[in-house]
Amino acid sequence: MPNEEQLGNASGNGMLSRLIRGNPEIWRFNRRSVSLGAAIGLFVAWIPLPLQMIIAAATAIRLRANVAIAILCVFITNPLTMLPMFWMAYKVGGYLLGEPAATDLPNHVDHHEVLRTFFDAWQPLLLGSFLFGVLSAAIGFASLQLAWLVTHRQKRARNQRFKLGLRKRREEDD
Repeated sequence: MPNEEQLGNASGNGMLSRLIRGNPEIWRFNRRSVSLGAAIGLFVAWIPLPLQMIIAAATAIRLRANVAIAILCVFITNPLTMLPMFWMAYKVGGYLLGEPAATDLPNHVDHHEVLRTFFDAWQPLLLGSFLFGVLSAAIGFASLQLAWLVTHRQKRARNQRFKLGLRKRREEDD
């Protein structure tokens, strides 16, 4: 993966370059930036729009989260998962709005039918996507915070045991 300097040089002197160089936090691998980057990516992954990576990167830069993690988490929506994810979001949104979900597809598709279907489906889809996005982001953020905390405590305990072992050896040698 390119580092901050390589990306800054490749971008020239434009706005992206200034953003990349001006925010060292967006490349740091710490508990806050990684957890927030994952939450951003998981939320944006549920937005039924193209260019999710750009939305995630821009949001991560703005909130000073880890950009690479945000972009990586967006990839839960891919050609294999997109249809089931958004169908589930549509069904849940329709259920919450009390609207019957479309169960049959037309035999032939023309642009009028596609537009009519879109206008019928956008509210349930957006509601379901928003709910799943918030839920995914919250679970991702909390899971990473907890995992980071547990790992840090284990590492600290291991270091303390090591230091205690060194003290005992010194006392035995004396």
